[in-house]
Amino acid sequence: MRFIAILMTILVLQSCSTLKVSKLLKKGSVENTEFLEEIPFNYVNDLIFIDVVIKGNSYNFIFDTGAEISVIGEHIKNEVNYKNVTSYAVETSTMTSVNQEFVALEDLTVGSVLFERTGAAIMDISHFDAFFGCRTVDGILGNNLMRKAAWQVDYQNKKIILSDDISKIKISDTAQKLNLDKEDYRNVYVDLVIDGVASTYTFDTGYNGTIKSDSTLLNEFKAANAELQYISQEGWATTNVNGRVTGKTYKALGEDIQMEGGIRIANQEINFGDQSSALVGNKIFEHYTITLDWENNAFFLDQKKDFIADDLSFREFYFSPNYQTLQIEITNIVNMESASEPVSLDSEILAINGVDVSSFTLEELCDYWNEKGSKLGLSENISILILDKGEKREIQLNRKVLAP
Repeated sequence: MRFIAILMTILVLQSCSTLKVSKLLKKGSVENTEFLEEIPFNYVNDLIFIDVVIKGNSYNFIFDTGAEISVIGEHIKNEVNYKNVTSYAVETSTMTSVNQEFVALEDLTVGSVLFERTGAAIMDISHFDAFFGCRTVDGILGNNLMRKAAWQVDYQNKKIILSDDISKIKISDTAQKLNLDKEDYRNVYVDLVIDGVASTYTFDTGYNGTIKSDSTLLNEFKAANAELQYISQEGWATTNVNGRVTGKTYKALGEDIQMEGGIRIANQEINFGDQSSALVGNKIFEHYTITLDWENNAFFLDQKKDFIADDLSFREFYFSPNYQTLQIEITNIVNMESASEPVSLDSEILAINGVDVSSFTLEELCDYWNEKGSKLGLSENISILILDKGEKREIQLNRKVLAP
């Protein structure tokens, strides 16, 4: 599985431009004085997508509590009304510098609720099409806009309720209240203790995994548990607003995960990567209905489905579709030194379980992966025909369990 961590973080430095951005994060208002709105959302690759309307046109946005500021895709910038605020050079994940443009949107509508003069960054997010190519991603709804209302995310029924007043939103008596730990702007955090190791994580619906952190935290886990088992892999580590990030990643099992409010979760996968942000994502939150009470610095978790214990399993390599190249690509290779049939990351996948996957159209690739993708992930054995260094090879890709 490829992980998406949309996290949009603005480094606040003492300069004229960044001070303008800091002020921009706090700006914006809601035209509606009283509202209780219910909207549907699409849950794709474990991320929440909602339709927003700007200047009369409907767009596909990611609902992302881990984005400090909303994002408008560069491809729609000429279709929306905005006022330029500032711009300055920022460094991308590929270590190149780009000029980042920050604006105030004149209008953005969610359901029938009109948000005005909201801060946003204009960015090239076309690289998301490689992952979500069946429908273009037009932007990101960040927490600077979310703070203007109360929100409830119902993962089971795939709907969001937003209101001007938290008292209008029904919160179950069984919901557990946690501190939102927020400032007037920027990100929000939750404290976790995992197998005795305490750390702070961003509350991030823009992350489609369970829990992730910097690989240095893995050393703390190993120090706390000398017998800790973990898996390392090379390849596609994540995708964020600046593009694809490659490198070495690790995964282990968190046997005992504790949040405030007495919430305890057992045996969930924890991911680690070099210079990764510490995040809690949708694979945890989807077990709850979440209510965000920004005004009172609180959120509520009302559990709706039981957690299923993860195991620490792996295949010798992983693959997923790239909707830009129209190929199913090898994304990560695990334990290459011990692989029975080592392959390279640039090997071409020709067929999966006897089905030719080498010449799909976009529609055919979408249809194939929507029908087969989740089933392949659950399969114990997969037959893969690859072209590696000019040689065709049939590989039996087996699922292996390391723990428990």
